[in-house]
Amino acid sequence: ARGERSDEALEVACQTIIREANSLDLPLEAIGVNCSAPSAISIAVPILAKIVVGTKIKVCAYGNCFRTTTSEWMNSLDEDSKGQEESCTKDEIKETDYDGEGYLTPDAYAKYASKFVESGATVIGGCCGSRPKHMYAVVAALRNVFG
Repeated sequence: ARGERSDEALEVACQTIIREANSLDLPLEAIGVNCSAPSAISIAVPILAKIVVGTKIKVCAYGNCFRTTTSEWMNSLDEDSKGQEESCTKDEIKETDYDGEGYLTPDAYAKYASKFVESGATVIGGCCGSRPKHMYAVVAALRNVFG
């Protein structure tokens, strides 16, 4: 996956962060993705989870909950998701996943959050457009998964 903003490969960026933290003897506790569409985070989480295998580093996922984004960025998801069996793409977001104001519904976000956890994320939150009701739905969904 390549970042729209820096055109830097996610794997390379995260490996560099981990390497630099280790070289400076800094206690890196988590690495993650945020402020992105849940479908993009669904692509990134398995990449991060693979990178942190064998470490104590947690994977964080904080998705946006609004519809508005650039079409160029959304189209880049198609390219990034090639070969990713477990990833979500923009096609999985249905019109009914949004409320009348253009925000992802709490239940829809909770489904994404469950996929984040299944893919290796251990710290889940919300970014732009998320509200407490989104986090309540996430907690409820994860309780169903983890009991």
